[in-house]
Amino acid sequence: MVISSTFLQQGLIINNSYKIIKLIGQGGFGRSYLVELINNGEIRVLKEFAPQVSQLEQIVKAKELFNREIGTLQKLNHQQIPKFYELLQVNIEGENRLFFVQEYIEGNSYHGQILSETEVITFLKEILPVLSYIHQQNVIHRDLSPDNIIQRNQDQKPVLIDFGAVKIASTQVYTLFGGGNLTKIGKNGYVPPEQILRGQAFPSSDIYALGVSAIVLLTGEDPNKLQTITPHNTTIWHWETKVNVNPNLAKILNKMIEENHFHRFQSATEVLGELNSYNFAQNSPQTLPKNPTKLTILASSKTHQTENYVEIFTNKIALIFGYFGQFLPAKNTNKTVNIPPTIVNSPTQKQPKNWKKITLILFTFILLPGMITFVLGRSLINQIDKSVDKNSEVCSYKNEKERKDCIHQRASKLYKKTSLFYQEVDQIFYQKHPELNNRKLTNSNNRKEVKLREEWCEIAEKLLEEKS
Repeated sequence: MVISSTFLQQGLIINNSYKIIKLIGQGGFGRSYLVELINNGEIRVLKEFAPQVSQLEQIVKAKELFNREIGTLQKLNHQQIPKFYELLQVNIEGENRLFFVQEYIEGNSYHGQILSETEVITFLKEILPVLSYIHQQNVIHRDLSPDNIIQRNQDQKPVLIDFGAVKIASTQVYTLFGGGNLTKIGKNGYVPPEQILRGQAFPSSDIYALGVSAIVLLTGEDPNKLQTITPHNTTIWHWETKVNVNPNLAKILNKMIEENHFHRFQSATEVLGELNSYNFAQNSPQTLPKNPTKLTILASSKTHQTENYVEIFTNKIALIFGYFGQFLPAKNTNKTVNIPPTIVNSPTQKQPKNWKKITLILFTFILLPGMITFVLGRSLINQIDKSVDKNSEVCSYKNEKERKDCIHQRASKLYKKTSLFYQEVDQIFYQKHPELNNRKLTNSNNRKEVKLREEWCEIAEKLLEEKS
């Protein structure tokens, strides 16, 4: 049983209601036409389902299967989902055909587009409420990709089209009457493992496909080029090497495309909440240093300390010069030299000899400034070192236990709940080692196990550095 080879000709009237304008799409499940509603000139989309069946009992069964699968879709009412109008059973030149009429969305799909980080965040925030809505209606899209999202010309909003339920209905008809196997729903690279391997679909399955779509829009790459399938049939993504994005956005996208659907966000609302919890405009890695607060405080502290030391140094030298200046030989001028009263009034006070004057002069102008500079320099360096050590809060350790204790102490200061910190570390670690299947690391002295524990600690320390 195959799709009818007969195209609907331009100008043909269907069901006394719709006039064919042109063919706008064709695929494995049928064809799509742009049609005009005769009574008011409104533009709609007419979709033909495949494969075609000719016997009356087959038509009845196909219609029953189709109604069962997309009956809920017909009840959906959202401004970012095309309206489903009616199901048509039409006999054209002796062939019984099934059609579905839906709203026409004027715009272009996101296929082939490359968006900036800001545009992708906006895209996610506008499409996630749509996913949340359909999931609340117990509908899973199953075939989400940039091809099936249209950017509407009217308001530039993303509109979700081509629900997988339509294709499921068509494949069920084909399986029942055509003798073939059920066709897989979803595009290669976008479909999550549970949908490919087991035919299961959950709300988190749509979240996976949306995460892949966002990554494709960021990188402009085919999803299959951004992932590697291991011999154990697990997926390793390396999309972050293709584009530089905010770490918080990367963290959200990576959680959306987790291989195990239990480890993903479980609802679109949850993803949206995570997106809204960050101010991406102010935290972009391209515009801010990794730890601006710490660097600013440290720089300010250094400047303030330097200014204080210079001021002290200047004051001390002035006092010294003021005191020893009285012993300097006066020039043979007519100017009056003011001698301190204590010198004039003391009858027993003796003027120092020439060698003493020379020693004092050398000490004042050469040795003393050098000593002061050395002492102040050492003090300044020590103050800066203490400031850096205080800010870095890196403790020393002699063995693995002390290293883990150090990590725990630092995490306790930075996190209200250390369990959140350990969850972040585990997520990064197990994403790098999917072959471990989330098993807990043992305390074995086995070289491989020791190396894995060391890597876990390195990830933890790196995360603490970023958070401190």
